[in-house]
Amino acid sequence: MAADDGSRVLSEQAMAEVRTLWSAAATARGMDVDTVTVVALFHWVRYAMFHSGDASDLAIALELYAEIQKVAPELVPPEVAEALEPEYDPDVFADVGVTLFQEFQRTGDASHLDNALLAFRRAVSDSPSGDPMLPVRKWKLSTVLRTRLDLQGRQGDPADLEEAVRLGRAAAAEIPAGDPDRAPCLSSLALTLRSRFERHEAAGDIEEAVRTARASVAEAAPGHPARGVVLFTLVLTLRSRADAGDDDEIIAACRESADLFEPGSPDQLKARLILGQSLYDRFTRLARDDDLDEAIRELTPALGPDPVDRPVRVVALLALGLARSARFKRTAEPGEESAAIEALRAAEQALPPGDESRGLVLSTLGSLLFSRFRQAGDPADRQAALTAFRDTVQATPAGDARLADRLAELGSHLQMSYEETGSLAHLDESIHAYQDALARPGDHDRVRSLGMLSTSLRLRYELAGDAADLDAAVSLGRAALTEEATDPLSRLTALNSLGNALMTSADTDSGGRSLDEAIAVHRVMLAESQAGQPLRAYPLMNLANGLRARYERDGNPADLDEAILLGRQGLALETPLPDRPAAIAGLGFALLQRHSHTGDEGDLAESIDLLRAALRVCPPEHPVRARLHLMSGLALHARFTVTRAPHDLREAVSAWRQAAGIATGDVTTRLRAARTWAFAATEEADAELAVDAYAAAVGLLPLLAWPGLDRGIREERLSQGHGLASEAAAWAIMAGRPDRALELLEQGRTVLWAQDLRVRADLSALREAEPDLAARLDHVRARLDGGSAERQAATTRRRLVEEWDELARQVSELPGFERFLRPYSAAELCAGASGGPVVVVNVSRFRCDALVVTTGGVEVVPLPRLTEEDVVERANLLLYGLEWASARFVLRDTFTAMLAWLWEAVAEPVLSFPAIAEAPAARLWWCPTGALTFLPLHAAGLRAPDSVPDRVVSSYTPSLAALVRAGNRPPAPPVRRCVVGVSEYRADAYPEGRPSRLPGVAAEVAQVSALPGGATVLRDGEATREAVLRLLARHEWSHFACHGRQDLRDPAKGALCLYDGPLPVLEIAEQRLPHAELAYLSACSTAIGGGGVPDEAVHPAAALQVAGYRHVIATLWPIADHTARAVAGDFYTRLGGSAPGSAEVAHALHGAVNALRAAHPDMPEIWAPYLHIGP
Repeated sequence: MAADDGSRVLSEQAMAEVRTLWSAAATARGMDVDTVTVVALFHWVRYAMFHSGDASDLAIALELYAEIQKVAPELVPPEVAEALEPEYDPDVFADVGVTLFQEFQRTGDASHLDNALLAFRRAVSDSPSGDPMLPVRKWKLSTVLRTRLDLQGRQGDPADLEEAVRLGRAAAAEIPAGDPDRAPCLSSLALTLRSRFERHEAAGDIEEAVRTARASVAEAAPGHPARGVVLFTLVLTLRSRADAGDDDEIIAACRESADLFEPGSPDQLKARLILGQSLYDRFTRLARDDDLDEAIRELTPALGPDPVDRPVRVVALLALGLARSARFKRTAEPGEESAAIEALRAAEQALPPGDESRGLVLSTLGSLLFSRFRQAGDPADRQAALTAFRDTVQATPAGDARLADRLAELGSHLQMSYEETGSLAHLDESIHAYQDALARPGDHDRVRSLGMLSTSLRLRYELAGDAADLDAAVSLGRAALTEEATDPLSRLTALNSLGNALMTSADTDSGGRSLDEAIAVHRVMLAESQAGQPLRAYPLMNLANGLRARYERDGNPADLDEAILLGRQGLALETPLPDRPAAIAGLGFALLQRHSHTGDEGDLAESIDLLRAALRVCPPEHPVRARLHLMSGLALHARFTVTRAPHDLREAVSAWRQAAGIATGDVTTRLRAARTWAFAATEEADAELAVDAYAAAVGLLPLLAWPGLDRGIREERLSQGHGLASEAAAWAIMAGRPDRALELLEQGRTVLWAQDLRVRADLSALREAEPDLAARLDHVRARLDGGSAERQAATTRRRLVEEWDELARQVSELPGFERFLRPYSAAELCAGASGGPVVVVNVSRFRCDALVVTTGGVEVVPLPRLTEEDVVERANLLLYGLEWASARFVLRDTFTAMLAWLWEAVAEPVLSFPAIAEAPAARLWWCPTGALTFLPLHAAGLRAPDSVPDRVVSSYTPSLAALVRAGNRPPAPPVRRCVVGVSEYRADAYPEGRPSRLPGVAAEVAQVSALPGGATVLRDGEATREAVLRLLARHEWSHFACHGRQDLRDPAKGALCLYDGPLPVLEIAEQRLPHAELAYLSACSTAIGGGGVPDEAVHPAAALQVAGYRHVIATLWPIADHTARAVAGDFYTRLGGSAPGSAEVAHALHGAVNALRAAHPDMPEIWAPYLHIGP
């Protein structure tokens, strides 16, 4: 080959062209052997023919020809084949090994490492005994084995590590002292022993590694070319030993090592980063600020582009984040915390997927983000922190001993997030995390986890009301104290949790034992906590709270005095509570209580000052602000009652207004604030102020009965707000605002049904405007419809309801959808009176009125003869008489007197009102409130013409909104009718007692099914719950002849009695029957609601309307078997077989009942219970 050809082969251009060829070929599937041969020959020529002397050419050529020989040995030149045979010069293979190892270090390509290992094995095996280079080759082979094993991690072959140690020890023994290669050989052996220690944690390995590293440093005297490297090895081995006594040696060796490396080189940067970590470690032990400052300076370069290998950079970034965080805690400079977060986010991004350091990085990042959230209040930080903690758990393998601690850490921060936001979903997730942590094996802090789980369950009880949560909270608190605590603070946590759970139990413990035990537990916690401990403030505050509660129970002034003393001690601590505002407020409220007892003006003044101070230090959106404003208003109002200073009343009202409006506050606190505000307004006879206050209170009722809660709890909570809507309406009437009165009544009544119907809202307009958002609502709606609140997992339902609420909020922010799922306005409600006047009879302790609603507006008819006390008394008398069947005949006079009273107090003033008296059609809808819902307004009066049945055709509606919905749907043609008749019942389906036999059912079923058009009939044993529900979905008209039942204490147990068991109210309401038209309930007490929540209309008739029926015929009390058959027959005869319009159903029932009345005018108990609900 000519010389000019040689120069071209050796040129950079030729090398570039070969690289281009290789890259192009490498992108194709199945690189062809010809391409590989050309590249191999190019490198062999450069090495062998032109003596380039570059071992990398030889290494590449041999590596490629080794692959070619497997598939096409004829393409391998003889001289190359010779090199590939055994007994070739070991120096060549050693050179190849070195070159390939360097190529691996440059590129990170593990294939080069594998081939380097093969080359060194060949070099060692081909070295004759006594070869002076054999020990060096053993050392190099040991190094490559250890490097590959470090790269493979836990997946590597342990035998390779043992071989590396054996080779390293042999090399160290064979290289004599003073040989320049001895220092790096010992250094390599030290690293290999360190690798084995990190795998097996055998103390002997790390001690030998340290001794070997120190020996290598001794061999590499100053001036030795490898001194920087061996010093750095000493640093690594000492850091792995993790002995605090090594700090100074580590830092000194690291400093010298960094100074010996080439300035700006990756090795120097790596050494400085390790120096920074070591300085931070010493700071954590000695708390020297100069160590911390220098550590941050040395670690900060890790934020730059990847200058060192990834593991070192990640650890350095983690250390930088921790160091910045430590300086933030010492200086309180926000920039330090943000810098710490920046470092940890960089560490997270630098980590490869699956890296075992990921959990530590994410956990530390989460802690810092949550800390910054609590300082600055940015919700994005809280959300990012929770995401980091969740990712920490996800990044931790199932068998990892740290998983339990990380689950507990997640649970703790979710609990704190709940306390900041009120998110029940976060509380549910917190409980799940703690439960998961406790179920995991591992040496984690069980006492603390038990205590914290107890706290989360107590908090959920306080929000959701499930007594099982509170019972579990107490049990877990007790269990925590039976286990041995590894940390005194964990026991204090458990004592705190148990004491608070018992305090909460005291609210339902009539004997008072829970409160006394809670006080005793908090006294134990106080006795066990030491001065200066971070938890000492908790027993002081909680014991003070317990003593205040006992003062309210027993009235012992000594309890209140001690509570005030403890409160002062808690506020005087150098390490106060994180929730200091609540501690300040607790003392302020105790002083207010003492003022109420003693009249001491100093206590009152200090109380006001303290409550103002608590508000000043409380974050703006913190849930506790609602309680602080409530208490502040109470204190200011207490002073107003003494001084009558208008500014005190104004400030008190402002405080209550703010309390009621804090979205993150506990809803019971907000409602109490609104009601207190309303009470103050009524005391001052300020109608406008009262309307504002009551409007705020009524607006909170849907939150009080949030749909994510158990249905029974929702009903119980609404019973706390019984009469609130009526009081609001009364004051709106006094303010001259009848439209607002109507809106408040609608918003504050039938809350439960309204919430259920929100999920069934028509989304057609939204689908056109925002199809994706509509699809998401549809998805959540389908999940919510998948099971009742009783059958669905509580946590699942709560999460779905929260998701629905958030999506609804997003929709309401769209142009044109501002009123999406909002309550109807008065104008919209008036549209529901298109068929005739609707009379909403409002009963309140302040006044009683009828709101006459027509399409022209809302007018007021005062009812001065009607009082709330009279209504309650008459309703109780009626319900008592109906409960005892033998007393009904005795009550006949009571019935007569009640109908006469209803006429004089309600019906006559209403029917005489011009808008009704002059109406062209004698049709009227009644919408009673409160206890009046139990009484038969439609039957008021005794003789014509002074009676309702003689003046108008009456219907009922639970609310104006229900009438609007029913009226908006066009009637469906009655093509299908079904009849359900049950005269006998399966005994085992009614464990509380089988309903009595109904002998008249068979005749009634025959009579109804014989009507024109026919009917599908289910009799007795055929009328199972499943069969009936299937039938309802396929028929527009449904007739039930069976027993009905109602439980006034638990109206959700109201049901239609079928053969194999009751069909309860809630299961009826779950049905989706868009074409249902008429349901006739020839059954007892199907239109009477619950005694605690009469305005909620929780009964079978209303449930059928929610399910989709436009018209429902039902009864207010039990009916006789023979009478039921007669009324049903007459009703269907008058209705005929054609499709009923909105008026025909009401007229047919009116005629049938009037016929029965004409036959038995003095027996209203048999004809007055029947009523029509619908348009």
